Amino acid sequence: MSKLKELLKRKEVIAGEVLAIVIIVSLALLFLQPRVAVASVDPNGRLIKVSNIDYAGGNRTQIYLISWYGCPLGATLSWSLYLALSNIGVNCGVFPHYSKYIPFFGEAVPGLLFNESTASGNIQFFAIYLYNEYLNATPYGNPVTPSDRVSVGLNEIKMLAPSWVYNLVKYWNTEVKINVDGKMEVIAYARTHLVTTLIITTPKGTWIMLGNPYMLSPEYLMHLKVTPGELLAQIKSGEIPEPIQNASEYIVSVLRQ
Repeated sequence: MSKLKELLKRKEVIAGEVLAIVIIVSLALLFLQPRVAVASVDPNGRLIKVSNIDYAGGNRTQIYLISWYGCPLGATLSWSLYLALSNIGVNCGVFPHYSKYIPFFGEAVPGLLFNESTASGNIQFFAIYLYNEYLNATPYGNPVTPSDRVSVGLNEIKMLAPSWVYNLVKYWNTEVKINVDGKMEVIAYARTHLVTTLIITTPKGTWIMLGNPYMLSPEYLMHLKVTPGELLAQIKSGEIPEPIQNASEYIVSVLRQ
């Protein structure tokens, strides 16, 4: 009987020690995890002001589009951005293009791809594409795996854009939680890649938006049942669908500040 009591007591001691170790390890992991801030404003579909600084300097305005060839949101944004730039005198070279096929909708989004850079007076526009149509390579054909898409994208931006652009994209994509499909998450890790990002810096400050303008959706463009080339010709002729017009005016309202 005494041996049984001794054995039970020994098991209790071991169980207590194991529990203590589990608690210590859990607390250590908790404190070692990187602290991720929760954004007080939501840049999804809206241009939010993130700084009073004009990073371009010299009374200039600079617009940066960060996207990828197959992005449905980038395709959606491209129409309002193209029209906005045209309305302020920046004539961009564009190529009609479809986004990646979206199984949920059974089709792709008509869009435009921009030339890398365009300037007009004191306004400069830069388009940087990070990945190919299918997110499995860079635009230059270098292979990309799902686990390294974020780091590869950041390295591309670091090479192709000023440090302030890199810092803004990195922060809003990887260092802050925003609303992602109803959950507060870090969007680049939720999506496994850097998302389409529009940055505008003017003498009045700097703005950022993730994805497409809230008043223009991918679904709307798909329901038009036109090719990218047909829609581009329609816009050039002055027949502009109202949601595209509204979204372009939204962008212009910031550019003219």
